[in-house]
Amino acid sequence: MEVGADRDSRKTYLPSLPLSGKVCSGSNPHCATCLDHRTCQRCQESFLLLESYWGAHCVASCPGNFTEIETNDNGLVCRSSKGCSRIPKCSQCEETFDDICDKCDDGFLLLQRETGAEIQCVASCPAGFVKHGTRCRADMCEDFFCSRCKGGWVLQYKGGTKCLSNCPSGFYTREDVFSGQSYCDMCRANCTSCQDSYNCDVCEDNFFLFNGVFSKCVQHCPVGYLADNSQSSGNVCKIDKHGCLVESCSRCQEGWYRIRIRKTYHCRQECPTGHFGIERAGKPNLCGRCPYNCQECLNHRDCQQCKTGLYKLVRDGTLYCVWHCPQGYLPQVDDKEQKSCVKATGDLLGRL
Repeated sequence: MEVGADRDSRKTYLPSLPLSGKVCSGSNPHCATCLDHRTCQRCQESFLLLESYWGAHCVASCPGNFTEIETNDNGLVCRSSKGCSRIPKCSQCEETFDDICDKCDDGFLLLQRETGAEIQCVASCPAGFVKHGTRCRADMCEDFFCSRCKGGWVLQYKGGTKCLSNCPSGFYTREDVFSGQSYCDMCRANCTSCQDSYNCDVCEDNFFLFNGVFSKCVQHCPVGYLADNSQSSGNVCKIDKHGCLVESCSRCQEGWYRIRIRKTYHCRQECPTGHFGIERAGKPNLCGRCPYNCQECLNHRDCQQCKTGLYKLVRDGTLYCVWHCPQGYLPQVDDKEQKSCVKATGDLLGRL
């Protein structure tokens, strides 16, 4: 007997599923017509259609316990000859997990109401679901797994399995650059409304919107800003313009000090911690920044008090603030918990 004749003798003809007419993409190789990006409905010549819980794809030959069957429109398909007893009306179970149905009996549709829910075979799709080939899919989804949504709907998160009409509070809508699918992504911490992951528009209660390099939510407004609860869009940190003669605060009232914080000018009656006052005849008062890690200073070079937790190191009459004492110095802490680095000389050398 010829090979072709032997193959024809094993074919069984069954009613076919209606074709969607959708041309397949590269995500389903050897597929001629698809229902969605996971589900093929007709394979290219010399390939057979194999259904599973995960979708339907094309294979070169049917696996064990499967029979080659030919349908009028769907071409050659593989059908299980093993059967499935754990799920009523299920004709084919997933090979590894027998509580997952791959395909229901003819006239029944595969239904899973949500991810992780029980898989059933039903005679018709319930409310909120529509027929999708041999399955029921949620009305707002494009496929059985709801990995893609219809136009106007968004996935609850990237790679999610639920479609929403709008993203919930604390999330914003963005688009996957590869699939083009819109999904919900999280805003910055303590933010209820945003347009991207860097900038917040509205903060949660008890937080204030601070517009720095990026807009973020803070519990306390930084130096140079005042908490404003009067905005309809929520609490914000606004620039403290007290003492300013112009809107930009580039000029201050007489006796006030001008200071630049985060690229913005402010006016202060006193210079804040970590700064020192600069007073010049006929010129505006300014606040200069103390040396690195210095809390109080006289000028750019002369530090008087280090920040908490740092060691005082005196070299050539200049005070430095360091985290660790360098080689040749020993750390000491006095009765007032003041840390300092003492030069090791004489009998102290033996302690190094």
